Amino acid sequence: MEFLEIFPDSFHYTYSGIGNAKMILAFIRMTELVLEANRLELDCTLPADSDDVGALKAEQEPKYNALCSCTTPRDYSQLNQLQSSYPHRLVVLAFPCNQFGYQENCRNGEILNSLKHVRPGGGFEPLCTVFEKCDVNGALTHPVFAYLKDKLPYPDDDQFSFMQDPKFLVWSPISRSDISWNFEKFLVGPDGDPFKRYSKNFETINIEPDIQRLLRLTKN
Repeated sequence: MEFLEIFPDSFHYTYSGIGNAKMILAFIRMTELVLEANRLELDCTLPADSDDVGALKAEQEPKYNALCSCTTPRDYSQLNQLQSSYPHRLVVLAFPCNQFGYQENCRNGEILNSLKHVRPGGGFEPLCTVFEKCDVNGALTHPVFAYLKDKLPYPDDDQFSFMQDPKFLVWSPISRSDISWNFEKFLVGPDGDPFKRYSKNFETINIEPDIQRLLRLTKN
């Protein structure tokens, strides 16, 4: 699952406060790309005691346990925390992807139930917008991530690491700008330009100072 954080009121500030045509076009382009993504249908239901839940749990077990991220519950919780802290000025978007250890191998209609009952489980409900699964690397890369990777070729906190085990490189062509694993994150500023990219190892809650910085710039 990859995450994108944007500012919903940024066009207003870009137009009236900055008036920079390049920034306006960047925001319009980012908005167009996000709107192209198909939003996940949110009307799926699955009883917590259903036999289907047990089957879903088994289906969701990652094939490569050695690389199963133990930070998943923390990341989801912290994303909810960020969204609830800035409910009107920040939008968190989640893009499920099955290119990393095949860990997102459930169907689109099962994703929300998987989050609620399996991982992180415990009745978890994301506050962010969750889209349908998409590719973030390779020939079928979604336009959102093609745009983001073009602007930010590598994470700001880790410019050198990439996937260490070649058996996990299941896409083609391969590029250094590729996303290396689940929970890479992108922050898009009030001008519509991607501001910073964070590796999977960057703790999600630590993005908050950058969010606050961009919010201060927006007020100027």
